Amino acid sequence: MRTLIVFLLVFCWVSSSWGYFLTVFDPKGQGYALKGQEIQFFVLRTEPFQGIVYDLKAPKGKVFRPDKKTEPLAFVRVMFKDFSTGKKRFAWKVKYVPTLAGDYYFLFITQPTLMPAIGEVWQEIVKVPLHVEEEKGWGQILEQKFEIVPMTRPYGLSVGQIFRGQILFEGKPAPKVFVQVVRFNGVYLSPDKLPKDKFGKRDTPRMYFSLYTDENGEFSIGFPQDGWWLITAKIPYGKHMIGNTSYPLFLRTSFWLYVGKPFKLPEKAPVLTPEPPSPQE
Repeated sequence: MRTLIVFLLVFCWVSSSWGYFLTVFDPKGQGYALKGQEIQFFVLRTEPFQGIVYDLKAPKGKVFRPDKKTEPLAFVRVMFKDFSTGKKRFAWKVKYVPTLAGDYYFLFITQPTLMPAIGEVWQEIVKVPLHVEEEKGWGQILEQKFEIVPMTRPYGLSVGQIFRGQILFEGKPAPKVFVQVVRFNGVYLSPDKLPKDKFGKRDTPRMYFSLYTDENGEFSIGFPQDGWWLITAKIPYGKHMIGNTSYPLFLRTSFWLYVGKPFKLPEKAPVLTPEPPSPQE
């Protein structure tokens, strides 16, 4: 019954309801790591494009290894400055040492969190791929309630390439789900620095790309810039009690990946041409 209700509803929310995202990024490795060497990810709550930072309670986290075993993640609290208010915000750092070659997934699940401005409770399920030396296991399904599964390898991507994925709800393809895509710019942009439309107003469609999954729950997107990108979708999932008050509960699944710059050929690389025939030929 819940599945029927979910997909009969219209997936349409005001843009402000999309503005708070669990943001995960590796400042150095760009989604790559070496076996036996420590890496770290920062985990915070932001509006990714503009760079507004919010406080975040520590989520639950674990690593899915290439051999399909899991390991827990330990969170260390750090602070990030929110330049829009001047306040310091609670965020988190996780460290990990991969011991196997292959493809890993970091999974983060937030506590159900009340969004007072819109009267909703959100729970986020976030996946981040990590590639360690060998291509093995990037198609692994983590069997979450609401999950984005890559159909294109989620690393080694360059600007202009197409990325395909599928959204699963309770293990089944989720058709006609509203998806948004946004770049994490990593800087704060004051309102006057945001993209403007021809009327001088904030041009949100240029900040957040939007699309729907097809009848098989699949989608395809391209990336116009390099950097960390978020793919995210949100669906209603019953009610959640806080004290004596019942709030609508929404699940949000997200997938972070890194897109690199196109490979540029060196200017003086030798050009492959046929050799002239020798006099004896």
